[in-house]
Amino acid sequence: MKKLLLVLFCAGLCVAKAQFTELKGLTFCAKKIIYADKGEIKTEETFQLFNFSFIDKTMTHNIITESIESQLYKLQNIEKSFDESTKKTKFKMEAVSGLSGNTYKYEININSEGVAEVSLNGYLYTGGSYKFKTYVQE
Repeated sequence: MKKLLLVLFCAGLCVAKAQFTELKGLTFCAKKIIYADKGEIKTEETFQLFNFSFIDKTMTHNIITESIESQLYKLQNIEKSFDESTKKTKFKMEAVSGLSGNTYKYEININSEGVAEVSLNGYLYTGGSYKFKTYVQE
């Protein structure tokens, strides 16, 4: 009986691990930005949406204030991994701006409950994460 429970538990871990590393896309709603300014940790309230489509290799970034700024980026060098020690799924990628040509390095960490954080150039965005329906559905 103990062996059966152990096998079922391990199978569940594999499914949970695969659940996040096999994500086709992710919508992330940033509500707070955390960053260091002259050695002091600061936070700001924000409302930004990031739609990552790993399979389509695109990302939209929407900054929502009194007006809305939206931009589409091309994703490249997408790396997916699972960190056993922290139990987090990690996505690392570069986003290339069609407007400026600049490349931005993003890192997404998703914990075991499916809550994501997005890092960009020393800024940590926290908020909620949701499933994103991608164009490619394979």
